[in-house]
Amino acid sequence: MSPGKKIHGCGDDLISIDVSSPAEAQVLAERLRATGDWFEVVGGIDSVVLRFDAATHDPDFVVRKAHETTSLDAPVVMKSVDVVEIPVCYGGEFGPDFDAVCAMLKLSGEELIALHAGHDYTVDMLGFTPGFAYIGGLDERLCVPRLREPRVSIAAGSVGIADADLVIVTLDDFEATEDVVAALRQIRPNVTILVRGHNAEQCRTLQKLGASLVVSENLEASLELAREALIRDEGDAAEVESIILHFRDAHYAGVEGEKRKKTSDQADE
Repeated sequence: MSPGKKIHGCGDDLISIDVSSPAEAQVLAERLRATGDWFEVVGGIDSVVLRFDAATHDPDFVVRKAHETTSLDAPVVMKSVDVVEIPVCYGGEFGPDFDAVCAMLKLSGEELIALHAGHDYTVDMLGFTPGFAYIGGLDERLCVPRLREPRVSIAAGSVGIADADLVIVTLDDFEATEDVVAALRQIRPNVTILVRGHNAEQCRTLQKLGASLVVSENLEASLELAREALIRDEGDAAEVESIILHFRDAHYAGVEGEKRKKTSDQADE
């Protein structure tokens, strides 16, 4: 792990360490568990989260402790030699979405099966529910959006492919939010990114980094207070709502205008 790896807080008793890949996350997580310094170590897709004893250690100490481990030589990323073969039935009663996915991707059934079955996949992490595996290695030609209306139940043994078409970012750490939005926009140019910002300046910054929509928590909280005060004073709820909507629209129009100006300036260069 190179010195200066980004470590940031993500809760009262949690810190997160950025990594470059799921494999690195799992190796680093094992190293950190072996130290015995942490309540819990969770390796993810692009980070490792550490839970510490907030009653005895302050965040600065914890970050320094984490840096001691992450500043060591880069962990050797070893792929497991274990191979699990999973038989898959495509289409028919076992594949209710098969024909729709073929049509969406403009592939024949045989082509889709060849692309899907012709790869080795890795378990990048476990999460969501116990034993739920997040699988990496899907051919980019098979990336499809999730269902607009997710199923309320999925049969045991089902195999699905999906690629996120919407990301919502609500981090308290503004620098981390900037990094997430910038990285998402770079690797997924067409994904919709909804972000929570703190104030107008931060909202403008996030828009420039590629956020599709930024909601200002300071503005929204202030508008709620203004709505209650005006209704108590004026009593005309419809008129008050019109004032609030006008003010909100004017604010976000200003933020969006900054984004359009930046895009226009880049086009003129």
